[in-house]
Amino acid sequence: FWNEESFYFAWDMDSRGRAYPRASALSPQGSQWSKYLMEFANGQLIQKDEDMDGIRFNAATCFGKDKLPLTDRIKWTRDNLKDLLAVARDPYGNLLWTEAEEPAGFLASCFELLGYEENGFAHVSRLPVAVDATCSGLQILSALSRDEVGGRSVNLTGEDERFDIYSEVAEGPVRRTLEEVAAGQLGPYADFENAQEFAAAALEYGFDRKLTKRVTMTVPYSATEDSCREYVREYYHDRLEQDRKYNFKAKGPHEQFHKFSVFMAKVVWNAIPQVVVRGLEVMKWIQDVSVATVKANPTVPLQWETPDGFVGRTNRPKERVIQPRLYIYDYTRRAAKNPGDAKVSDIRTKQWTDKEDAQQHRNSCAPNAVHSLDATHLRMVVRRWSRIVRARGEVAEMAMIHDSFAVGTVDFRLFNRVIREEFFRLYTDHDCLAEYEQSMREIAGPDVVFPERPEIGSLDLSSVLTNQFFFS
Repeated sequence: FWNEESFYFAWDMDSRGRAYPRASALSPQGSQWSKYLMEFANGQLIQKDEDMDGIRFNAATCFGKDKLPLTDRIKWTRDNLKDLLAVARDPYGNLLWTEAEEPAGFLASCFELLGYEENGFAHVSRLPVAVDATCSGLQILSALSRDEVGGRSVNLTGEDERFDIYSEVAEGPVRRTLEEVAAGQLGPYADFENAQEFAAAALEYGFDRKLTKRVTMTVPYSATEDSCREYVREYYHDRLEQDRKYNFKAKGPHEQFHKFSVFMAKVVWNAIPQVVVRGLEVMKWIQDVSVATVKANPTVPLQWETPDGFVGRTNRPKERVIQPRLYIYDYTRRAAKNPGDAKVSDIRTKQWTDKEDAQQHRNSCAPNAVHSLDATHLRMVVRRWSRIVRARGEVAEMAMIHDSFAVGTVDFRLFNRVIREEFFRLYTDHDCLAEYEQSMREIAGPDVVFPERPEIGSLDLSSVLTNQFFFS
């Protein structure tokens, strides 16, 4: 594609409405090197200095300053501009970019900054500038349930502070539980062998947000206690392997690695509901309604209409085991007259039936509903932004990855406002739970009794309009 003025991607939507590009090599949803090798075909002419603030934001974000407020990230780039320009002038000799959390994005931002330095207001910027949701699955559950506790942890409130739900879980209920157990207040861990010793060892060894990140992040996608144990085991395994390079000697509880990991996984799993409160109730309600629908009408896959009219669909047919008996004859003897002339082989295989599997739907329905809503938000943003750009007589250029949205640097601030307004509109113009229930009712019939929708909290969603960390 090097000599092409422009090239295009065809996009598909899956059964939940999530958008995926058809691509064989380069892809807008590929690795960071794949993404940042591509630029917008038209680009945007820089007409004033603040038009470059999106690039400055992107440089700081990719370097690892993503926890800073927007204005502080821009200031960081300005303060370090000399070093960033030096990288762009000699990327083989100046390897600062290799220290960045996203080296490809940081290097691409450095090239953009050098282009502006050399060309001034004649510079055409083509780099997509992306903002990402804060744990989008939990943002969606918090918006659906108006969960003021969970919403605060994923930056849906009006506080001018960046909250990190993974740290909230780790430094809140996980640490409190370990301190209580280490002090002898065993509570639900009274029957757990060596619980007090394990808790003290965990506090001494230390832990961080990485302990809770994968577990917390996958809660909206039906994480289980088994998967929690797996994630926690991997966390401690990787830490111990790293520490052994520095002559750390595993002793005491660390020598009982499996039991220690199981104990810590239990602590983490029990901590989640203390931060993600009403969102878990919403997930259970979706599961209960969906299973009741499947049981009432098992020959019809689950279908539901999203607020913008897309019809999601999931098909989880039951399987049955069949055991055919094969008679394998010697091909040279074409007229074998009795079964004794054949080799007999019994095999086992599975076959789909014409009925839906309620248990499989219980496992998948909540994640599918959540995915369909983040896809709805993306489509609403794309439609709104396309109208805005067309009204200017221009072609809209966007790079979208589920909950990561990007446009050119000139439109960076306005686009951020559109993202927030469309999220607010999605969850205030629509009662998404009622609409989901209505879709299930059309399949289940009028006589099926559904559980009552969960009680809604007091979260004021208008705060997302001004919260700078909601997408950042």
